[in-house]
Amino acid sequence: MKTFIGFLITLTVAYSTSRNTCEIYPDPELGGSRVDCRSLNLPKVPGDLPSNTVSLDLSDNHIPVLRSQAFIHIPQLLNLKIVGSRVSRLEPHAFETLINLRRLNLNYNHLQLDNGTYPQDIFRPLERLTGLSIGYNNCQLKGNTPHWIFKWLINLETLTIDTFEDDIFGSGFGYLKILTTLNIGTGDNDECRYCAIDAIHNHTFSAFENSTLQVLIASDCHIHHVEAGAFIPLKSISKLVFESVKYLPSCKALRAFYGLNGKHVCHVLLSSSYSSVTSLSDLKGQLISNGILNKLTDICIEHIDLSSNTIIYIDNSFLKVFSKCLKYLDISKYSLLGNQLIFFEMKMCKQLQYIDVSQQQKYNKHDTETLENLLLIANTHSEKYHRKDVSNLSWNQMVPSNDYTF
Repeated sequence: MKTFIGFLITLTVAYSTSRNTCEIYPDPELGGSRVDCRSLNLPKVPGDLPSNTVSLDLSDNHIPVLRSQAFIHIPQLLNLKIVGSRVSRLEPHAFETLINLRRLNLNYNHLQLDNGTYPQDIFRPLERLTGLSIGYNNCQLKGNTPHWIFKWLINLETLTIDTFEDDIFGSGFGYLKILTTLNIGTGDNDECRYCAIDAIHNHTFSAFENSTLQVLIASDCHIHHVEAGAFIPLKSISKLVFESVKYLPSCKALRAFYGLNGKHVCHVLLSSSYSSVTSLSDLKGQLISNGILNKLTDICIEHIDLSSNTIIYIDNSFLKVFSKCLKYLDISKYSLLGNQLIFFEMKMCKQLQYIDVSQQQKYNKHDTETLENLLLIANTHSEKYHRKDVSNLSWNQMVPSNDYTF
C-alpha cells in the first residue's frame, strides 16, 4: 500500500513539474531547439532556456513587460511568438541581441500604438526580420502610429498592424521597400475596434509608393469611404481583400478601382460587404452605374468576388470594362433590379473560366410594386423612411446619371 501511495506521489510531482516547465524539442528544420512555454502563467521570459533555442512560444502567459535584454541568453532565436500574454510595455532594449530573428508575433496583447509603448529604437536590432504581427492590441480610436519605429525593418515582407480612425501611414513605413503583404484587417470585438480606420484617402498609402507591396488586407474594418486614387501609390498591388467591410458602399469600392488602372491585379475580394442598408441613401450606394464604370479605362483583374452584397443594380458596361482579363466572377446572392441582359453578355469575357450568378432575386424596373416592397424591406429599421416616400419614386431616381465626381 505504501509503495502504491509513494508511486502516486511521485507521479503527481512529475505531472505538476511538467505542467510548469517549458517543453523542449529538437528542431531539425532550423537546426536547434524548439521551446514551448505556452499557458504556464509565466510573469517574465525564463532565463534558463537552451542557448541553441531557435523557436520560442510564450503565448497565453502573464508577461506585462518585456524587460531589456530579456532574450540575451538565446541569441540564435529565429521565431518568437508571444500571443495573448497581456504584454503592455516594451523596454528600450527588449530585443537586444536578436539580430537573427526572422518572425515576431505579438498579436492579442495590450500594446497601444504610441511612443510610450514602443521606444524609438525598439526594432533596431531586428534588421533581418521578415514577418511582424502586432495586431489585435490597440484599443485607441484616435492617435498617430509611431511610424519611425519601423525604419529599421528593411527586410520586412509581411506586417499585421492595427489602425486609428483617420490613419495615414507615415514616412517611416517608406523604409519597408520589400514589404509584400500589409494586413490591417484586425477587426474588432466587444471591447476594442482594432481596425478603426474609417476612410482611405489618396495619400493614405503614399509611403509605400516605392515598395513592392502586393497584398492589402482590410477585412472586417469599419471603412466608410475610399477615395478614387487611394490605390494609385501601390504600384505592385496584385491582391485586395476587403471582405466583410460592412460600411463601405459598393459604388465607392468600385470607384476606387480607378487606382488600379494600368495594373495587372490577380484578386479583388469584396464579398459580404455593406450589410447595413437602412436608408434610401444606403440603397443608392449599391448601384454600380455607368458613371462609375466609365472611369475605369485600363482595368486588368483576373478574379472578382462581389458575392453576398446588397448590390441591386449593375450597369451593362460592367462586363465590357472587365472583359480584358476576367477569369473568375462571383456576383451571387444579390437582389438585382433593372436589365438582366448582363448575364447573357458573358461571352465578351474571352478568358472567363468561372462565374457564379446563383441565388438572384430578380426585379424588373417596371414592377413598381416589387420595387416599392424591396425599398421598404431595405429600410425597415429606418425611422425617417416611410411608405409614402416611395409612392412617387421613379426608376430614374434610383439609377444615377453618368456624371460621377472623382
